[in-house]
Amino acid sequence: VYDGNTWGVVSKNMEIIIPCKCYERPLFDSGYSIVDSYGDFDRHGVFSESGQSIVPPFYKSITRVKGPNIFYAWNDEGCFLYDCNGFIMSSVVCNAIVPLSFNYSIVTLDKKKYLYKNKEGIVSSGYDKITKMRVGRVYVSNNNLCGLIDLNGHEIAPCVYDDIFDFKHGYAIIACRQVEDRYCYNYGIISASGKVIAECKYRHIQLTNNPQIPFLCTY
Repeated sequence: VYDGNTWGVVSKNMEIIIPCKCYERPLFDSGYSIVDSYGDFDRHGVFSESGQSIVPPFYKSITRVKGPNIFYAWNDEGCFLYDCNGFIMSSVVCNAIVPLSFNYSIVTLDKKKYLYKNKEGIVSSGYDKITKMRVGRVYVSNNNLCGLIDLNGHEIAPCVYDDIFDFKHGYAIIACRQVEDRYCYNYGIISASGKVIAECKYRHIQLTNNPQIPFLCTY
C-alpha cells in the first residue's frame, strides 16, 4: 500500500504487516522482505510475511543467505548475523563482510581478509584476498600469489603459486610463471592435503576422469 509518501504492506484483511515507512515498495521473497529506506533514518531491516521484525530496521546494508535464511546486517558498529527467527547468532567488528557459504564468511578488517566461521568468529590469519571455497579448501592470496587454507584457517599450501585451479578427484593444477618468460607458465599438481604431487615444470597438464591415471603431464 502507498499513503502518498511511503510504502507499506497489509494483509487481505487489511491488517498491517509492514507500516508505511518505506520509501521503496517492499517485496517478499520466500517469506521475507529486506526493507530499504525505512523510516526517518534511511536504514534497512527484514520483515517476515507475518509482520515479525526479523532484523530491526537500523542497518546500512543487509545481505541474505538463502537455505538457512541467515541475514548479514551491517552498520558502523560492525556486522551482526541474524537467524530467521530474529536472534543474533554472532557479531564481528569489521569494515565489510561477504557470505562465502552457509557457515563461513569473508570479513575485511584493516584492509586484510579473514575467514569467519559463523557463531564462532575469525579462524584464519589475514590475507590480501580470500576468493572461494572448494572441497573444504579456501583459496587465499598474498602479494598476488595464491595458497590454500582449511576450514579451521590452517595453511594447506603457502601463497607461492601464481594460480591454483579447481580440484578434481582430489587434485588441482598449480601454475608458476616461467623465469625466462613472465608471460608463460609452468604447471604442476597439488593434492587436497597440500602435498605437491608434481612440481611446476610441465608446459601442459590435463586432469582426467580415470582414478588410476588422474592426470597427464607434458613437458
